[in-house]
Amino acid sequence: AEEAAASIAARDRQAQKEATKARPKVIGPITECVPVDAEVLQAKRGELRQIEQITGVQIREKAGLRNFTIMITGTTSIVETALIMVENAIAEKSPDVQQRERPRPPAVMEPSVEPPPPR
Repeated sequence: AEEAAASIAARDRQAQKEATKARPKVIGPITECVPVDAEVLQAKRGELRQIEQITGVQIREKAGLRNFTIMITGTTSIVETALIMVENAIAEKSPDVQQRERPRPPAVMEPSVEPPPPR
């Protein structure tokens, strides 16, 4: 009976170790990074500051070769919440960015008006 109890206890310990391995253990703050275009970042800075105040995360910006990276740091749960908010904020383009990206109508080729030949 003692051997059976010992084997059950060993099996339980093994199952607990496996469960711990399957669930990633995060100690301390985590950071998620989101790439963003410089113009969009400039237009959305105020919104990002609001997200920072609402959720309690720390939002930092780093310049890269092609664009900027927004780094969101905090506990797992608040970073998950803030990440969705940040992604939604940068996905909505501000009117001035939309205006710049709107394709221009093709230039209409007007017949060239030449001055009449001298008489």
